[in-house]
Amino acid sequence: MKKIFFSTAELDARASAKFGLGEQILMENAACKIEGEIRKRLKKGSRILALCGGGNNGADAMAALRKLSGDFSCTALCVLENRSAAGKFQADAARAAGVKLIDISSVKDACEHVEEASSKDACAHESVDGSSLKGTGASEPRGELESLSGADISCDGDKLSAKFEIAGRSGEHGNLGNEYGEPSILHDEIINADCIIDGIFGSGLNKALSSEICEILSLANSSKSLKIAVDIPSGIDKFGRILGGAFCADLTIAMGALKLALFSDGAKDYVGQIKVANLGISRSNFEGRSEYFLLQKSDLKLPLRRKQNTNKGDFGHTYVVSGQMSGAAQMAALAAHAIGSGLVSVVSEGPLNLSPILMQKSSFDAARVVVCGCGLGERKIDLAALRDKSCVIDADLCYESEILSLLNANSNLILTPHPKEFCSLLKIAGIADLSVSELQGRRFELARAWSEKFSGVLVLKGANTLIAQAGITYVCDKGSAALAKGGSGDVLAGLIGGLLAQSYSPLQASICGVLAHALAARAFAKNSYALNPLDLIEEVKWL
Repeated sequence: MKKIFFSTAELDARASAKFGLGEQILMENAACKIEGEIRKRLKKGSRILALCGGGNNGADAMAALRKLSGDFSCTALCVLENRSAAGKFQADAARAAGVKLIDISSVKDACEHVEEASSKDACAHESVDGSSLKGTGASEPRGELESLSGADISCDGDKLSAKFEIAGRSGEHGNLGNEYGEPSILHDEIINADCIIDGIFGSGLNKALSSEICEILSLANSSKSLKIAVDIPSGIDKFGRILGGAFCADLTIAMGALKLALFSDGAKDYVGQIKVANLGISRSNFEGRSEYFLLQKSDLKLPLRRKQNTNKGDFGHTYVVSGQMSGAAQMAALAAHAIGSGLVSVVSEGPLNLSPILMQKSSFDAARVVVCGCGLGERKIDLAALRDKSCVIDADLCYESEILSLLNANSNLILTPHPKEFCSLLKIAGIADLSVSELQGRRFELARAWSEKFSGVLVLKGANTLIAQAGITYVCDKGSAALAKGGSGDVLAGLIGGLLAQSYSPLQASICGVLAHALAARAFAKNSYALNPLDLIEEVKWL
């Protein structure tokens, strides 16, 4: 597993203090990683466009362009004012290396021109004062900064599009007299780029994106180019929330270490593949202590049978409690069998038409391991009878107020709620009373809070499933939309229960069950709509 960090600011400061790595050295190494990824993926002469903000992410992108310039056609679109000192330094260096800089950081005056022009006929566009567009004459050298004057970005998205028209008609030829609707240079730079590097905002973003930035990101996202985000896609904050919109990356290059925000459910559709840039020292030296970990395929420890002199009793007996929807319990039972449980019984008050590999019991009194809640419906369970057993608690039991006494009495519990069920549990436990949408913006925080209050293991299902115990959180990002089918959660509960029966600890059973569940679904990466829970159980056998 790999370490994940809520913030890497302290790690950067530590690297500077302990290893003498100044900001420019860290930035140069960050740029090397961006450069390397582009050189691996694109041929020389390709068009590279960087969307640069005023902070270090923009400076990293600018430094990468400097390294690529000469072999590639490089342009920086500067979309924000107030560059940091590092940003100014990198902009100057990039310009000197032949990078073309287009500054659209200040568009207030341009928007005012657009408003005035929109009420007149097409000829009126020639009256726009050419002095308000700096660095656009034909005699100016390549790489000179192009600027639209004004104090801030305050126009709406429609005006931004019109502002693109003005910038485009100024171009390198200084011609403002073209037809008003002609495609602009800025529009063409984005749409025609072979690669777009996003360095507008970092994880310090603390308010919704303006409509202007959303317009730029929307245009970039519609491009067919390779899209690379520097550290984190713009529009995602440090909690992993999407603030109005976000850059949709094919590749995110995290600087120095993995950031927690990249693994929120909301971020999953935006981050693409995630790689880490070495900033001049090894990750083991750069990283410090962490309470968050990213699970790897190698963390899956299957219950392989090494000894030959064994019998079915050596591999445990899983009891699965059935309720109103008996199919859910049967799928959980089949999953427990597939993951290696020596015996599997379904507990039911009435007769069931079970698979011949499953047994039926009328009680779980003799059980050591119980999976309970799958399809339970209105069937009532004596929760006190579970206090001395290793249990997987799922689905309907998450809505029972009596669950609280069991949580306090039994440390061998594994809870496997989906977000709505977890909201119910949080309310019952007195931790929080919130909606599912509110929970989704606070998954890491509330999973950790839960794990610090109760001694069992929490498996919070989602696009990226969280496993939390004793303040430590493990993230599985290997799941896919193929798992969004009824019965998928029942299979997960059964897998975890089957591992518990084989003497896995609650934490290890949860980690390996979640990984097996996610990896089994990968067989349906192409036809993701087609997976059903029985397919999932079958694929577990081939991991």
